[in-house]
Formats: sequence, structure tokens, C-alpha cells
Amino acid sequence: MSAAPKEPRKRLKEAIEKFDLPAALAALEEMETDKVAAVLDEKMAQPGAYQIRGNRSKRNKFYDALLSSSVMSGEHDSIRPYANEINEKIKKIEKCFDEIRDSLPKCDISQFTGDIQFWSHVARASCELAGLDSAGNKEWGKIEAKLKAGIPTAIPEALMAQLEHGGIVNVDAAYGGIVEALSLTLKMLSFEQKLLHDGKLVAPRNARDYRRPCLQGWLNPALCGVVERP
Repeated sequence: MSAAPKEPRKRLKEAIEKFDLPAALAALEEMETDKVAAVLDEKMAQPGAYQIRGNRSKRNKFYDALLSSSVMSGEHDSIRPYANEINEKIKKIEKCFDEIRDSLPKCDISQFTGDIQFWSHVARASCELAGLDSAGNKEWGKIEAKLKAGIPTAIPEALMAQLEHGGIVNVDAAYGGIVEALSLTLKMLSFEQKLLHDGKLVAPRNARDYRRPCLQGWLNPALCGVVERP
């Protein structure tokens, strides 16, 4: 007795995992657009969609051919812009991964174990955000003082602040940059240190628990760019 044929949704998933274009196109012809969208969203958005190392050309050629196929344009054209956006986002994130991976060995913290690297990057971002928050509060304080004094004051569309050891920055843009850099760095480390479990990033134990002499509390100040004053 022959086995029952697999449903198109499952066949499409397997075809994507194997980069089997003919099988994927055949499954697309039998599926409704909303189900195709659900499969693409699942397979392209999961952490496994990113290839941190190795040749990505086979994967890229597969998705480029799949999304530009006559089946997609004819039967599922309404979801092509969304799928193409995810595809391009994956490529951009992988490019950022490459840049981060190249730069990580140059950081002082790369000489330490994975747990210390992970939490030191978190602590460094925390230091930067705290400094940015302090600078932003000072600027808002100046604006509030003028308002309380009855001085006509224009509320800026973008709050600019002078950092203690740097130039003048757009606070909102700087916040976003720090968070995005930390997010990509932790994603990079999650692959390098095998911290992904069931598609979720599970952080290592807080480095403070290890009582390492190179850490003070949460972090080594020198590793997060903080200079200790005598």
C-alpha cells in the first residue's frame, strides 16, 4: 500500500529547506495565497533562515527564482512585495553579520569566554544608553526651564544632545543605532556560541555569577568603554 501524498503546505516547506525549486513551484500551484504567505513567513523569518557562514549563493538563487517565477506572479502576486522585502532584509542582515564577525575578534572582549562576551556587549550598550539618556535629560531640562519661566520656546522635532565624550547627536537616532547594533551582535554571538534553542535565544548565565576577576559587578568597565576615574 503506497503512502498518502503529502499536503502541498508540507511539500512547500520541505522544498524550501532543500532549495528544491521544481518541487516548490509544483506546491505553489496547488496552494491558496494565504497559506503560501504563512509558509514563506515561517521559513524566511525564523533564525535558521540566516546563514552566518558558508556560501549563500544557492539559497539566494532559490529565493530569487521562486519569488520571480510565473507561478508567484500569476497566482500569488499580492504577497510578492512582502516576500521580496523579507528576502532583501535577510541579505542585508547577513551583510551586517559579516561585518560584525570581522570586527568581533578585534574587540578586547573576544579573548574571554562566550558568557563574558555576551554580557559585556549588553553592558556596553547599557553604558552607552545611560550616557545618551543623561545627555537627553539635560537638554529636556533646559527646555522645561524655559517653559516654566514663560520664555517662548520651540519644541524641536529631533532632540539633539551633547555627549560627555563625543559630539552632538540626534538622541532618537542614536538610541536606535545602539539597540540595532546590540541586536545584531547578540544574534551573531547566538550562532557562534550555539545559544539558539527551539528558535529562541537563551542567554548564558549572568557573567557576574562566575566571580571572574576581570569583571566588576556586571562588567569590566574598560570592556564597555568606561574609563574608571582614580
